[in-house]
Amino acid sequence: MSARHYLVNGVKFYFVKSPDVARLSHLFSKMYRENVFLYHSDDSAIALTCTDGMFWANLDISSCDTSQGPSVFQFLYLFCPDEFLPVMSLLVEQCAQTCKVGHGRSRLLFKPRRYFEYSGSLLTTLLNCVASFTIGRAIVGGWKGGSRADALAHVNGALSTCGWNVTCEVEERFSGIQFLKHSPAFTTDGDVCAVTNLGVILRALGQKTGNLPKGDLYEQARLFNSGLVAGFVHCGNTRLLRVLQEKFSLSAVVRHGSNITKFHTGGSLSLVNDDTVIERYGMTPGAYQELLDLLCVSEIGDLIDCQASRSILLRDYGL
Repeated sequence: MSARHYLVNGVKFYFVKSPDVARLSHLFSKMYRENVFLYHSDDSAIALTCTDGMFWANLDISSCDTSQGPSVFQFLYLFCPDEFLPVMSLLVEQCAQTCKVGHGRSRLLFKPRRYFEYSGSLLTTLLNCVASFTIGRAIVGGWKGGSRADALAHVNGALSTCGWNVTCEVEERFSGIQFLKHSPAFTTDGDVCAVTNLGVILRALGQKTGNLPKGDLYEQARLFNSGLVAGFVHCGNTRLLRVLQEKFSLSAVVRHGSNITKFHTGGSLSLVNDDTVIERYGMTPGAYQELLDLLCVSEIGDLIDCQASRSILLRDYGL
């Protein structure tokens, strides 16, 4: 699916297999002025050229795993290579098996009346991709061009009959696009780059699963944060990241790795323009500077709660 793009009524469909920053930056740059539909699982974003500018929207399928009908499962056979059809058949039929709940005489058996996407099914991501692709086709299939208002009316009309409950978040600004926890930003050189949403970074700070190693608590916490911040190297060279990198010296002995270094690749070292960050989160330069100042002086045990932190978490997570 990721090896090629599909052209549907003048709109290019791209399946994004992983959050590779270089690929996301390339695709975001296309969305700035071209007809593009990005999708991965139940997350998608669309850009349509209109007579009065670009129409951008973020799409998300509500309760996607439990809303897949029989046609979505059967669709999997259509693009499965012949040599893998026996395996695909087993995976699909597994979703029609009887569900057993409990043990002994009190055990209950539930036989689904149609295919049901059980938790743990290996088909989850693939089924969601089929759903997103189908929704995208439903949107662009009848699009004949027009104004941004026409595009909004057309998208809402298509979503009302597509068969899924889809949340459509229309974005007035390019920086509002959000896909795989990334958004487009402009560098100081004027290029488009993908930047990890700042809410992801803020939520990661000050948290750890399990216990810190034995030793001085403050020193171990600082070492952990140094490893965490080292893992943010591909998140986009924002001023917020540079403040954290200076605070938690990357030259320190790092004992705690971060999985983000394994899965999050292709980042750019080009400086991200502050104006893009400020625009996305609807905050003032002063509010952004206040957050950066608080990050500089904060110590272990401190809680940061300011206008910028609230704006970022509200924008990225609705918190």
